[in-house]
Amino acid sequence: MGATLASAAVYAGVIDLTKHEIGYLALAVGLVIGLALGRIGGRQPALPFIGVVLALIGIFLGELLGIALLLHNQDGIDFGTIFSHLGDLFSAWKAGTDAMSAFFFAIGGLEAFVFTRRFSGAAQPRRIRRR
Repeated sequence: MGATLASAAVYAGVIDLTKHEIGYLALAVGLVIGLALGRIGGRQPALPFIGVVLALIGIFLGELLGIALLLHNQDGIDFGTIFSHLGDLFSAWKAGTDAMSAFFFAIGGLEAFVFTRRFSGAAQPRRIRRR
């Protein structure tokens, strides 16, 4: 969860700095989460699937927080007002979502799956001992 929240915060910060959603950062979110799960979790077979869910959550939270930062910095709306109207924030996110956004969500989830398997060692074949 720490990697999810940290990568979401970085993603939101980049959105605020550039004033644009950068889909390629979804790949970085998936990579960071995959690295964390793979290194800490070991070879648990469910971890790659958990990585997909955490990556999707991280990308979503990053985009929502990025929109909130833009509203705060450009329009001067305080965070209390922004987060007390989560429905409006979600509607703003949904209005900005297109096919390319969905593509980067899917790629970010796939990255988390692949890198969780790779960093945990689960992607490597097991050797069979012969006597």
